[in-house]
Amino acid sequence: MASLAGQSIGHYRVIKELGKGGMAIVYKALDTRLEREVALKVILPGREQSGNFQKRFALEAKTQARLNHANIVKVLDFGELDDMPFLVMEYQPGGTLKERLGAPLQWREAAGLLAPIASALEYIHLQGTIHRDVKPANILFSQSGNSMLSDFGITKILDAEETEELTATGIGIGTPEYMAPEQGQGLDVDFRSDIYSLGVVFYELVTGRKPFSADTPMMILHKQITDPLIPPRQFVPQLPLEVEQVLMKALAKKPENRYQATADFATDLQRIAKGEEFLLCGETTELVTEEVTVDDWASRKKSWTPWLLSGAGILGMGIILLAVVIGGIFLLKGKGGNPSSPLSLPYFDSSPTSVPWAQEQDFAGIQATTESIQFPTIFNPTIPQQNTSTPSPNLYYPIPDCAASRIHLGDSVFVSFEGGDNAIRSSSDLHSSTNKIEIAVTGDVLTITGNPQCSYNWIVWPIMSTKTGAIGWTPESDGKSFWLVPITTWQVCSGSPRSRLHVGNTAFVGMFPALSNKVRNGAGTSYSEIGRIGPGEYIAIEEGPSCADGYVWWKILSQNNGLTGWTAEGDSSNFWLVPVIQRH
Repeated sequence: MASLAGQSIGHYRVIKELGKGGMAIVYKALDTRLEREVALKVILPGREQSGNFQKRFALEAKTQARLNHANIVKVLDFGELDDMPFLVMEYQPGGTLKERLGAPLQWREAAGLLAPIASALEYIHLQGTIHRDVKPANILFSQSGNSMLSDFGITKILDAEETEELTATGIGIGTPEYMAPEQGQGLDVDFRSDIYSLGVVFYELVTGRKPFSADTPMMILHKQITDPLIPPRQFVPQLPLEVEQVLMKALAKKPENRYQATADFATDLQRIAKGEEFLLCGETTELVTEEVTVDDWASRKKSWTPWLLSGAGILGMGIILLAVVIGGIFLLKGKGGNPSSPLSLPYFDSSPTSVPWAQEQDFAGIQATTESIQFPTIFNPTIPQQNTSTPSPNLYYPIPDCAASRIHLGDSVFVSFEGGDNAIRSSSDLHSSTNKIEIAVTGDVLTITGNPQCSYNWIVWPIMSTKTGAIGWTPESDGKSFWLVPITTWQVCSGSPRSRLHVGNTAFVGMFPALSNKVRNGAGTSYSEIGRIGPGEYIAIEEGPSCADGYVWWKILSQNNGLTGWTAEGDSSNFWLVPVIQRH
């Protein structure tokens, strides 16, 4: 399409092109009647040939014209030029957020830019509208520098009578890097999909990188749906833990585990921007395991198909990928040549019913503690040695024709002293030289978060490091040697949570969830709090255990500041105190 610069469209004189996307070209123009600058969004040829598109365009133009918010770019008019629809919008001279991307922004500055956008989203959600394409290119800046939300070209009004015909196909429209998992699958979406997309933008601003990237749009969508999110503190270690928790909550895989009100997300962004200390609006998060199976992919075939057909540019790739998924052989390569499909992956659950640790763990006092943590590459020899003896676990075969295993989903394990250090990887590909996240040294305690994969007879497990919070994959065995050793647990009292500790042990407060433990002057929640022990803080186990209020209690001595008192080891779902494992 030839540029319209210098031409007139009705009483709008086109001045210059501002930008071009896959759907439209945006021009700067002059409204000769009112003598003001405006932005013209002209739909590219070919799009206008669809009757459904024409209906959707007219409907969305009217929807936008009804919106009235200080941080929303207002639609002033709409029409057609040679059968090409166009929108007339307020002109914002400050450019787009996409043009400002590059080096990471300080988190307060990033939150300050996005808090008004969250407020604008809250407003449109209350109007029954979903944006569906929140991304840096659709965040503009006014003359005074205010953030403005723009381009509602893919919104839907949640009114069944008006939109039933237009939404029947379930086509997933959006930008893959910023698209929520359910949107990429062609499933029903709501305001929480916009929260996810804005969370992606916040993550990108803070870390300088997108959460998920790949060579093709379909592979990006696959990662959005299945890959665990790398905690942003792995890229920005100085990022406050509260900010990381906000990001993890906004970017939960399942909509029910994200913020349940856009206003809550907006409030937390405002608090971050102001540098205020706060607890998350709504409930906090904990690590759980989300089952993502091959059968799940196959059952979503009908939802994926319309989206694939709507993306002409990636149709060939989409058909091939869909066939692979439905056949159950979408592979994440493992070491050797026999990779198998992932059976489960960890994600962050923020549902209100899943935070039992909130009573004896919280955010108070974390930042000052964690900023001073310096984990040694080997444990300090002055720390008392642990009893690492364990009965030989029963061998079994979790995957036919693969090596035997000694561990199961949910187990605590440590890296064997006989096998050297273990690499934690972003995928189960043990051959790759580019997927290493970090090294788990001998003695490090890991939690098994999902089901294993097998490749060339190697058993590889998805894990979480209790020391750093790293999430990834690491091998257990090649069929001859075992590099992960199960940690035995024991029942303290009838009906109590199990324990991994004994008197005389040394432990530290787990780094994930990154919460401080309350220390009390007795074993039970009715006793007074006398202090906190923060994530990574080493403690000696002096007395106990005692069972009270659904917890296992130990009397501890902090090796940081000498604080002594009783603290809970964990609850029925989580261990908060991690044993320090050393070779005898």
